[in-house]
Amino acid sequence: MAPAADPSPPRNAPPRPSDAEASAALAESLPPPPPPPRIQTLADFVKVHEMLLLATGLPRELYPRLFEKIMAERFDAGSRFAIEEVEGGRQRRVVLTPGGQGLDAKGDVFLVDHAWSFRLGQAREQARPGGERLETVPKLAARMAALMCVGGEEGGEGEGEGEGQGKTEPEGQGAGGNGGNKGANSVDDIILRAVRAALDARNQGGEGEGEVESESSREVEGGLEGGVEGGVEGGVEGGVERDEEWLEMDGEGIDEDMLEAMKLHERFPNLVGLSLWGNRLTDAARVASILSPLASLKALWLNDNPCVATEPSAVALRNTVLASLPNLELFNRHFTRCYSTWALLFAADVAGPHCATLADDMAAAELARLTEIDLSDRGIVELKQEVFSATLLPNLARINLSRNPLPLSLLAPIDASRSSVLLPSPPSPHCAPYNAVLIDLEGPFPFDPYETARTLPHLSSLNGALLSSFTRGGSWMFPRLPACQPGTPLVDRVLHAMWRHVCSYKLATETQLDESAVWYVMDEFGSAFRHSDRPNFRCSPFLFLPDGSFASAVSYSLVWPVAAVQPGEECTRDFLAGVGEEQQRSAKLSVWFHTPSSFFKQAYEQRIVKFAAAAAKHAEATTLLATAKSDNKGDKEAQRGGSGAAEKRVYRVFTDIPHVTDNLSRPEFAFVDNPSEADIIWTSMQVDDAFREAAGLKERRDKGGEEPFINQFPFEACIVMKHHLAKTIQQV
Repeated sequence: MAPAADPSPPRNAPPRPSDAEASAALAESLPPPPPPPRIQTLADFVKVHEMLLLATGLPRELYPRLFEKIMAERFDAGSRFAIEEVEGGRQRRVVLTPGGQGLDAKGDVFLVDHAWSFRLGQAREQARPGGERLETVPKLAARMAALMCVGGEEGGEGEGEGEGQGKTEPEGQGAGGNGGNKGANSVDDIILRAVRAALDARNQGGEGEGEVESESSREVEGGLEGGVEGGVEGGVEGGVERDEEWLEMDGEGIDEDMLEAMKLHERFPNLVGLSLWGNRLTDAARVASILSPLASLKALWLNDNPCVATEPSAVALRNTVLASLPNLELFNRHFTRCYSTWALLFAADVAGPHCATLADDMAAAELARLTEIDLSDRGIVELKQEVFSATLLPNLARINLSRNPLPLSLLAPIDASRSSVLLPSPPSPHCAPYNAVLIDLEGPFPFDPYETARTLPHLSSLNGALLSSFTRGGSWMFPRLPACQPGTPLVDRVLHAMWRHVCSYKLATETQLDESAVWYVMDEFGSAFRHSDRPNFRCSPFLFLPDGSFASAVSYSLVWPVAAVQPGEECTRDFLAGVGEEQQRSAKLSVWFHTPSSFFKQAYEQRIVKFAAAAAKHAEATTLLATAKSDNKGDKEAQRGGSGAAEKRVYRVFTDIPHVTDNLSRPEFAFVDNPSEADIIWTSMQVDDAFREAAGLKERRDKGGEEPFINQFPFEACIVMKHHLAKTIQQV
């Protein structure tokens, strides 16, 4: 029999490799495994992405269309949709291309690229120039700023006139085109310059302009050459016309003494418009007293005078002037409560320096010709029926009433017994045929869209939004628009505005959930969709796995119609799809809209009522329980034959807190070492299921024992313990 081989290696032999090393060497010697097969057919695509497709909610009949586009990387939304700027360029919207074909529900699916994907903690690094993301996507911050409508510097809105014949602040020029402060000139020189400017304005607005202007200029020049001492006061002496109706004496250095010396009520008894912008008037009461004899005055400007330097002084001046001039319709641009159709004609650039007054028949004709009018920021507090009348304004289709302090009760009827100008109740055939209205309101519109469509049958647009989108269920709340301070860095503007555009998803495999969300911003097409409670499109993120693994994942968003869309119609989506009021939908919409404070107040009051009812129910149950215990205790004492006097109970306390053991000395309490024997557990440890089981509390409860009082709220561990808090935040 041959001897067994010695398993030990020779003394000088090299060491034998371990199994792991042998496996590694074998793996290196073998050729690399072939890559997983790429998706080739629709069946492969559906098999690999079945769960992902179900999560998007995409109809199955659109799977072939999606497969075709995603394999060819075809982004064809540009051929069917157009992007338009709205809200003065601070927002964009998507419309189905006008003049093209309509789109049926489930008629097609469109790919949307993700222009910016990031982890939340890396947002600033990826947006900052030089960030790692910009190495592959140049000028990302600039693109995001343009996409979010925060690309340009935004300045504040001016308070100047700007519309119609509104006054603008002089820049070193007076009414006659001379230097700014002319206090060294006589009051008659100032008046003559104002008269000459008025004649020029009137002649430029009339017919036969050259001949009339030449004649008027010769008359004024004659007055200047012949002297004005007594000339203006003496009728048409010196060729100066006394019957002027409009004078602009801006930046002339006029004070109260000079204004009084002008004797405007004697020289110009028919004066309709007077501008004293940028002078030296300081005494509001004296100014009002000097101007009060001008009974025909309808328009007055006292801007940029010391008497309006502060808000209180401006209010005092306004009240004093309006009390002294009851026929005044325009004061410092704003309509007074005495405004008439003349103020409308002024705002429409019909009345003014070129034509201060119109005959009744001419005024009626001009009003009838008005098709649109801008009354924004005119201080209008009331819409008068006699002014906003379909009889006087039969063709007025567009009206801008934004930035006016109009109360809601004057814009829409509060009840059936009241009416309004824009939305009369009941409907009136004499209502002006507006088809577009602009109104500034905080919170939701006070109008019912269906009632609005019934009472104003021609109305198609409210605040730039199609009325049809409202009647289909669009939001009546005003959108939150980007507003950045001038000089704000581009990156900060993007990071401030991105919350109205970002979406998120989490990656998951068969074995692991990535608890850190991936945030993304869709491209220009996807980000331009606006919200509607009844949208005509749906949007959902989708991960395409070209080789069937998450390592090859490419993220897109899918957009498809859920309702029929007509050419030119706005395309909308629900930003909170699947979120109802039980999940605070209206409150969550505050990210995109100015939710009215009344909504939160109403929700708070409802919650208080709910809590009060629950508290009352709990108090009632507590009272019944106490009564039952008292009756039971009395029965036991009667059975024992006791005297009925209750014995004092000693509560057993388990605690690991030295402060409690050192200071709890009342005779009603006694300390125990076993928590299963305690009536009160006052501990610094977290009383969770593991503690209960180790302390015997579960066994005690199973045997019908009384539950001890514990110094912790049920389930408070989710917020008071660090590891549980982190888990809670991630899950939420």
